[in-house]
Amino acid sequence: MPSFGTGQNPTTFFGKILCIDVNKPSAANGTTYTIPPTNPIAGGATELTRPEIFAYGFRDPNSMSFDSADNHLLFASNDGQDLFDSVDIVVNDGDYGWNIREGTHCFNTTNPSQPEASCAIVGPNQEPLGKLILSTLPAGWSSNLPAVANDLTAADLSMWETEVVSVATNPGGNLGAYVLGFGEDDNHELYLLTSQTARPSGATGKVYKLVPAGS
Repeated sequence: MPSFGTGQNPTTFFGKILCIDVNKPSAANGTTYTIPPTNPIAGGATELTRPEIFAYGFRDPNSMSFDSADNHLLFASNDGQDLFDSVDIVVNDGDYGWNIREGTHCFNTTNPSQPEASCAIVGPNQEPLGKLILSTLPAGWSSNLPAVANDLTAADLSMWETEVVSVATNPGGNLGAYVLGFGEDDNHELYLLTSQTARPSGATGKVYKLVPAGS
């Protein structure tokens, strides 16, 4: 499926989220893991050919987190190519749209800096595209919380409401750093991972604990 890119290609692990059981080696397959029976291909799906695949249609799902509430939903941030990143709720056998769309926009394979006016709202096998809850502009987490792109390309894309969070201890309320990820401890305290570079490199990384102002 070269026209749909690696995210939609069922024969490669690129652009996918995998689910394996590393506690149970498979002598039959000669691997150090087994395939959970709930994975899409194990459950009878025909559009996937690699049984390790849990969800697909990503460009770069660079961080994931399970919510401690709300039925332990799995969230993933997905880097776009040039313009738009996104945050998705990941479900079994979900197709998250790359490279049909970038965030909430129709991706233009010949001119990535100019989104298409329209595109399919289903994947190549007519499967509905997965739940996208946030789209950011431009691609890459920036030194301020990103703006939300509201020009949706499909009527069934419902976005989460967002608001700007000011940092009480910093001038102007800005974080002044790149947000690389979030973390949660056993007591459900929330932590923020930051750096002065857009990627985890160098020695500028800091970890903040998020607490209400005045705590």
